[in-house]
Amino acid sequence: MDIDTLNNIIMELYNVGFIVVAVVSDMGTKNMKLWAQVNIGHDKECFIEHPGNNELKIFVFADVPHLLKLVRNHFVPHLLKLVRNHFLDQGFYIDGKSITKDSIQKLLEVANSELTICPKINSSHLELTGPQRQRVRPAAQLLSRTVAKALEYCGTNNMLPATNWRDTSNFILMINDWFDVHNSTSKFCGNNPTKNAFGIDLDNQEKILDNISSTMEHFGQHFLHNGTDECRET
Repeated sequence: MDIDTLNNIIMELYNVGFIVVAVVSDMGTKNMKLWAQVNIGHDKECFIEHPGNNELKIFVFADVPHLLKLVRNHFVPHLLKLVRNHFLDQGFYIDGKSITKDSIQKLLEVANSELTICPKINSSHLELTGPQRQRVRPAAQLLSRTVAKALEYCGTNNMLPATNWRDTSNFILMINDWFDVHNSTSKFCGNNPTKNAFGIDLDNQEKILDNISSTMEHFGQHFLHNGTDECRET
C-alpha cells in the first residue's frame, strides 16, 4: 500500500457517499513506510487529513491482533537472535522490572502435577515456531486474565518460588485488558464491561489505555551480551 493507492480508495468511497473515518494496518515494512510518509507514529500524528475534505480526519490504527502476536513473540522467542551484535533473549524490561516466561513455565509444572488451573495453555504455548507464531489464538490464551490470575493464586500460595510471578501476572493482566478494549464485538459484553463498545465504560477503558501507554514509555527487551544478561530500553 502506498499513499496514492490509499487516497484513491478513500476517494472512490467518498464519491459514492461513504466517509472513511479510520484505517487499520499491521506493522509490516511497507505499512510502516506509509506511516512514515504521512507522519504517523506513537510520538507523531494519529490521523491523516481526508483527501476530499480537509475538515475530516482519518485515524490510523495498528492491527491489534498483530500487536498481540508481537508481544507474545518477544515474550516467548523460539530462539536467540543476533541483533546489533547482541543476542535477543526472552522477555521484557519495564521500569526496572524483568518480565519473562519463567513464571509461566513454573506455573505449568505446578498445574501438571497438582492443579487444573489454566487448562487452555500448555508447554506448546511457549514453544511455537514457524507459522504457529502467526496464530492469534495461542497468543490470546497465553496473555489472558486466566493465566494472570493463576500466577497470582499460585504465587500468593508460595507455589512459584524464585520467580517474578507478581510482575509477570500484572503485565499479562495489563495486556489482556488492553486487548479486550480493542476487541469489542458488540455494544455490551455481558459480565466483561472492558469489552463493551468504546465509550460505554469510558473511565475504565481510558484508564487501561493510559496504563499501557505509560508502561510502554519504560519498555525494553532482554539481551545477552558476551554471555551476560543485559537490559536495554527500546
